[in-house]
Parts: sequence; C-alpha cells; structure tokens
Amino acid sequence: MGGSSFDEHPFWHIDSDDAAFDPNQTVWNVSWQVVDLGSTGYADSAVFTTQLTNIPAPGALALAGGPSVLGMARRRR
Repeated sequence: MGGSSFDEHPFWHIDSDDAAFDPNQTVWNVSWQVVDLGSTGYADSAVFTTQLTNIPAPGALALAGGPSVLGMARRRR
C-alpha cells in the first residue's frame, strides 16, 4: 500500500442545528464510492449506499425513561 493513508475511518454526524434538518426524518442515505488516486490502475468501485439513523444520547434516554420508572416504583408501594 506504500505510504498512502489507506485506512481511514469516516464519521457522519446528523446536525440537528442545520437549517435543512427535518426532525420528522428518521433515516438518511449516504452514497459513497472508493476511488484509487494512486498509480495502481484500479477501477473505481461501485457506488455504495448506507442508511443512517439517529440514536438518542444515553442521557436523553435516562431523562425520558426516568419518570416512568419512578411511577412504576411508586405504584408498587
């Protein structure tokens, strides 16, 4: 592979502060392709499409689930 930086790990983030963000959309599609910029002569890959979905932060889940857990504990008494 030579001195090239072959092993890259891309990250995609859904920016809820962006003006184009639609809070009702739950699935996003990302299309990507591997392109050889070196002199190996490899052909470009097919286009891959990956589906992404947002996952709430653990703190948000605790805030959402906390009152229901407290209510269940109170009901059992």
